[in-house]
Amino acid sequence: MFATLIRRRPHAFALAAIVLASLLFELYVSSRCSLWLDEVNTYRDVRLPWPQVLAGAELQHPPLVFVLVKLVVACFGLSALSLRVVSLLSGCALLVTVDALCRELGFAPRRALLVVGSVALAPFFTEHAAEARHYMLFPAAGALAFWCVLRAVREPTRVGYLAGFAASASVMGMTHYFGLAYAGALFGVVLVSVVPRYRTSELTRRQTVLAGLALSAFLAIFCWFLRDAVALARFYARPGMAEDTLPWRELLREMIDEFSLTGATPGAAELEIPLAAAGLVLLARPLPGIVRVVPAALAFGPCVLALFISSGHFVAPRYLAPSWVLYHLGAVTALFALGDRLARVAARSRPKLLEPVAWAPLLLAMLTRVGSYPREFGVGEEDYRGLQSYFLEHFKADTALVGFKGLFAERIMDVYDIGSRPIWLERFKPRPGVNRYVVAEFEVRMPDRQATLEGLVRRQFGLSAAEWHAIPTLDLPHTELQVPVVARLLVLEGGKVRLPGRKHGHHHGRRPDAPPEE
Repeated sequence: MFATLIRRRPHAFALAAIVLASLLFELYVSSRCSLWLDEVNTYRDVRLPWPQVLAGAELQHPPLVFVLVKLVVACFGLSALSLRVVSLLSGCALLVTVDALCRELGFAPRRALLVVGSVALAPFFTEHAAEARHYMLFPAAGALAFWCVLRAVREPTRVGYLAGFAASASVMGMTHYFGLAYAGALFGVVLVSVVPRYRTSELTRRQTVLAGLALSAFLAIFCWFLRDAVALARFYARPGMAEDTLPWRELLREMIDEFSLTGATPGAAELEIPLAAAGLVLLARPLPGIVRVVPAALAFGPCVLALFISSGHFVAPRYLAPSWVLYHLGAVTALFALGDRLARVAARSRPKLLEPVAWAPLLLAMLTRVGSYPREFGVGEEDYRGLQSYFLEHFKADTALVGFKGLFAERIMDVYDIGSRPIWLERFKPRPGVNRYVVAEFEVRMPDRQATLEGLVRRQFGLSAAEWHAIPTLDLPHTELQVPVVARLLVLEGGKVRLPGRKHGHHHGRRPDAPPEE
């Protein structure tokens, strides 16, 4: 019987197999990766009382994800896995929606499955599908909203598609404030391409009422969260609030890298930009009317807008997750077009090679991505769990933890308990009776943050940048999917730091917590 079902619905079973394989892999990734800073914000917020969560505990984002995560935690308890369940399931929903979107855009069934597989391997997906944040629910809702718009344009009398758009677009707006831009753009398409056709369509009174209610509910939610988005923009527009922003060139570089099909493959990310643009043009050809501009507009428009506003507010490529989905579809479409051209050449001598050759460019990209494992397959950037276990095993009795940046350190150590609160490097004062301090570099990636750290080290310990970097880092435990936190052990003698190479100094090749050698 099972074999009969597979023969009758081979595409559905193949899709289910891809989604299940992806989910199992992301569960493995989750088990091998500690919570990182942004996920700790989710951990902190879902422990707040319900009124605070519903009101929006985290200023930068709407509350929907935190509400869903808090519901999961209430059912299954507080753990790293329960915090990530919403993202894991959203990743599955995204893969299913991408398949439906591909079929709607004219992909053959086998090619649609290849596209789904390529999405499941993409750097953006593997990083965020097991991350307790917004960045899987957001694109899943965006892809579904676009699919509903396409269906509503083709079948305007099917009010269910309009209701589906209203629901999924509302989810976008309630998940991320950038979602309002995508939802508003798609709503404009609905107003231009769907609503006018109701005048000539034979809708029943019930269908008309349902369509009006769906759009009214969407507009109410849209306006409510747009008010919050405007208030947030005004908050960040205040003097001194833009200290962590990325220059537009760095943001562009991050977008190119995060949206890439293959990740760190040299030269591939840059090549994919014209590929995606060309593919989106090819993808739009069969679409009706104004809908033709939607794929390219949603793939590139918000990214250009983000580059303009990045000088005043912090913006990250993950805020543009729906753009990544369309960018990926465009690049894949171009690869298939290239493969078709190669297949026509190959078919002159060997007709049986037609389909395999047509798939070759995308399969090559996927194999390149698989070959990069475990690089770029982890969640977050550093293994804070490794710092916790090492600190408790070796340092808890006589050593204090110093964290930069201080607030980040406190939030992380709220999850990975070390028995005491860390000292902020920004406010460092020696503790009575303690002369050993592990200084951990929380969130030191950008040059300006590294410079700030080095300035604080000079001010608090009298160490130059060269002396600081000469101190050996601790050999903290980590996994192949996450690098360890960068941490150094400082020993104070007479209020000054004992440096490597001096008497009683620590040297490479010895445990940093071993007794000093005479």
